[in-house]
Amino acid sequence: IWNDLFDTESKRILVIPICVVLSFIFFGLQHTLDRKSETHEAHGLGGGEIDASLKNLGIILLIGFFSLVAGASLGPEAVLVPACMVVGAYMATKLLKGQKDAVKGLAAAGIIALFAAFFHSFVIGLLAVFLVTKQAKVKLSPQLAMVAILASAASTITLNIIDPKTSFFYWPDYDWKIKLIDLGIAAILAVVGYILTFAIKGSHDIFARIRNHEKVSKWWLQALLASLGLSLLYLLG
Repeated sequence: IWNDLFDTESKRILVIPICVVLSFIFFGLQHTLDRKSETHEAHGLGGGEIDASLKNLGIILLIGFFSLVAGASLGPEAVLVPACMVVGAYMATKLLKGQKDAVKGLAAAGIIALFAAFFHSFVIGLLAVFLVTKQAKVKLSPQLAMVAILASAASTITLNIIDPKTSFFYWPDYDWKIKLIDLGIAAILAVVGYILTFAIKGSHDIFARIRNHEKVSKWWLQALLASLGLSLLYLLG
């Protein structure tokens, strides 16, 4: 939509009006389908406990789709992570009733399997267990390690069944030939990137203070503020 339909790669100023319109669509859907989510912000992988129901799974996928259309910066994994958590937790509630640890374990397995599939790599799936431990604020245990191994293996084996050409792990293409000009350009980009990182953070903080100061409660005000903030962050980026 952004590049092919509106050519925002070359006409970057169009990002602002398009973002405003699509954000109104997203926040309007959120207000209609999931008003509880308007009162809190979710950070990290899933943002905490998720009620494991097919209804919530459908809401996540629907709102997530329009979130991507409206310009979500994280990409499809931002939608797929909570969706996979719900699928895992839903399976646990149906198959292992009354076992809270099992619900958390299968929710974690959903994330790990997702990362293994997303990167087509058994190893990356295993590394995702560290994201799970940080999000849940728990230590790595033998049980969680076993969940990671089984989830990652199941995901990568499934990929190989679907596509026999898929390998368990592969390195990205690289070239060891480095010229002096490459190092110079890399150094310049590192400095510019460092400065822009703080510029983006500062812009985000400004819009966050405006929201808190004005006590924005109406969904359409949230949509307007979010779209303008997102547009500015995109243009800075």
